[in-house]
Amino acid sequence: MTIVKLKLMMNKSSLFCTIILIIYCFILTNSYVYNGVKKYGYLPGVDFILADAKKTDVLYHVFTKNVSEGQYLTEETVSDSILIANAPTIIVIHGWMSNETTNWYEPIKNEYFKKYFDCNIIYIDWSKAGSNEFQISAANSKPIGEFIADFIIAGNFHLESVHVIGHSLGSHVAGFIGKSIYEKTSKKLGRITGTDPSGRMFEASNMTSEFRLADTDAEFVDIIHTDVGNYGFEKPIGMIDYYPNGGSSQPGCPLLQIDDKCSHKRSNLYFIESINSNDFIATSCESWENFKEVNCGNDSKNVTFGENVDFQARGVYYFITNDNPPFAQIK
Repeated sequence: MTIVKLKLMMNKSSLFCTIILIIYCFILTNSYVYNGVKKYGYLPGVDFILADAKKTDVLYHVFTKNVSEGQYLTEETVSDSILIANAPTIIVIHGWMSNETTNWYEPIKNEYFKKYFDCNIIYIDWSKAGSNEFQISAANSKPIGEFIADFIIAGNFHLESVHVIGHSLGSHVAGFIGKSIYEKTSKKLGRITGTDPSGRMFEASNMTSEFRLADTDAEFVDIIHTDVGNYGFEKPIGMIDYYPNGGSSQPGCPLLQIDDKCSHKRSNLYFIESINSNDFIATSCESWENFKEVNCGNDSKNVTFGENVDFQARGVYYFITNDNPPFAQIK
């Protein structure tokens, strides 16, 4: 073999290795861009070894009607606290790069205080563990969920009356709460609602139900998909999965290039409106296209969307909303 041929082979080999390295780094650390918007479908699954969360990273801010300013509790103080025994308990969990000042916590608290004569509302703030690079925050979703499960167990909550509502990455935290509760007590939480669960890294092929929110994590699991293809999880993962307006771009939201979180956040707004309303009517259907063409078949069913859903309902459901509140279209 001549020296020239050998050099050519070495150059080709080096070029090939360089291309492979670039592709690997791209997949491992970056999103890809489509129409000027970041997408995350090619990212690998969550590496939970990266988790660095501690129990002290979680704050529990508890509200009842009698304690309007709330009280911060810990696993050690929860059993002797302001909590109202036997009352519904709603636990809300924010997503990545957020905290308890997120703009949907107070509205959801106010709506539940309208709905129930007595109830416990618990704001979860896991911002210390949830404001790292995404791959680390995603890994922290598991221990954070386990820590919150320990808090619930220490508080002797009536599990059937506990409703955990998690948004985005917080949806998977909710899933890990449910898994840990069942592992430690052989009982399940009453309900988990995932408001546009995060798809980034959690939709990788190796991320089975063991590693994300799943339909087995509570007695009833409902999912709202409003940002499919961007931040939100695409496939059905609950007992009932709603896809308002098809599940992706939501009416009234600007283009993704202008605001790429509007549709993602709408999941919370739709659910909040549903707490004291039965106006959202969702229809089971094989696809969004069939729904738009009013071609869902004779077996199609209607259910009330959101808080007041029939717990026996199963499957994939669609509905259309208005551009602005009130979002429910009254027929």
